[in-house]
Amino acid sequence: MATRHPNVVPLIRIMDSPNCTYVVMEFYPEGDLFHGITQKGMYVGNDTLIKLVFVQILDAVHQCHELGVYHFNIQPEHISVADQGNTLKLSSFELATASPYSVAFNYKRKFYASPESLSSKPNSEVYASAPHDIWSLGINLVNLICGCNPWKLASIEDSTYRAYLKDPYFLKAILPLSDEAIVILSRILENNPDERISIPELRGLILGCPCFSTDWRVVSSEPKPVSTLDTMGSPGVGDRVGRSVKGTFRRSLKDKFQKPLYERKKP
Repeated sequence: MATRHPNVVPLIRIMDSPNCTYVVMEFYPEGDLFHGITQKGMYVGNDTLIKLVFVQILDAVHQCHELGVYHFNIQPEHISVADQGNTLKLSSFELATASPYSVAFNYKRKFYASPESLSSKPNSEVYASAPHDIWSLGINLVNLICGCNPWKLASIEDSTYRAYLKDPYFLKAILPLSDEAIVILSRILENNPDERISIPELRGLILGCPCFSTDWRVVSSEPKPVSTLDTMGSPGVGDRVGRSVKGTFRRSLKDKFQKPLYERKKP
């Protein structure tokens, strides 16, 4: 079973009642990854910790895929935190499927949805389940590194995503990402699911990455379509906390459209 993996929340017991079924899972008082990123500021700027925990989630998802289980809902709110942030555990399998292909389109939680799953075409078309999960992992990696989402929607309707499709290095203009991180993300956030990186190859790139983030600071700018990490896609949820290589920065989510850009610190 997938829940036997050390980085998947264990299933303790299933209890049936006349009206519903109760699923008893292990409790984690430290909360979820969303809280760890936005409220505790545990990961942004901490490349060593990001590498440690992201590999854990990669291993958990890979184990699920090996068992024929595809999560379809990988996001920080569905990842539990333990051991003072050093251990992550995948949870919330309510949308999981055993089918290697899906006909589910236009997910409500669109920040983490792959381009192929956002198609407006009739549901007679199908797309592969595993690459969809891998795409979601890429957005989660951006969350860990930057404390925000790279765009609102992986669609040509989104101006930020359109710019990314033209040149992945565009992300360096709006997020404190290293060149190495851009290379990795361009392999994960590949618009063509058939060319998207596999989890084993991604694991190797993550372990070999010397630095995920750059030493940048937030500056004022014109509003840009960069979406922050929040629960329902609307602004104003909590504080965005970031830590640069040589310092820290902190700003409220309510300012996300006023100050979304970063500028390299002058020597």
